[in-house]
Amino acid sequence: MIKGWIRKTNRLVTTAFIAMAVGACGGGGGSDDGGGFVPPPAPEGANIDITLSDETGASITAISPLQAGIFKI
Repeated sequence: MIKGWIRKTNRLVTTAFIAMAVGACGGGGGSDDGGGFVPPPAPEGANIDITLSDETGASITAISPLQAGIFKI
């Protein structure tokens, strides 16, 4: 008699535990109304100016073995 009562109680407790676990997870899903989504801000990068000049400081566009160039940032 006690074993039958324990078996029924065990089933009831197990069923209740499974029901609570499924209910606690929320079931997933949701709406696709787009609410709550905030896009990240646009990146703000640094401006870098690079110039190529010759030995006298005049701006040039190309270097060669005969004409050296200096990069300035």
